[in-house]
Amino acid sequence: MQVIEVSRLIRVTISWVRSRVLPPAPYVTDTAVLLNQAIRNGQKVMFEGAQATMLDIDHGTYPYVTSSNSISPRMSVSEAR
Repeated sequence: MQVIEVSRLIRVTISWVRSRVLPPAPYVTDTAVLLNQAIRNGQKVMFEGAQATMLDIDHGTYPYVTSSNSISPRMSVSEAR
């Protein structure tokens, strides 16, 4: 049985994970800014809500609901101008 120093094991493990996992930075952004820019540029923005309503604890199809509110209470349902 090989004895490995714990700190070395941690370093090797972290190195291994970093070599195989995509960095999240390119996929993380301020979505409020992104959506507002898209709207200002005349792009269409779609908000998915097909299942959210039916899974909502207050408005959904009991007993097939989640244990929380899944509907955005302040979502606009009109077309951006």
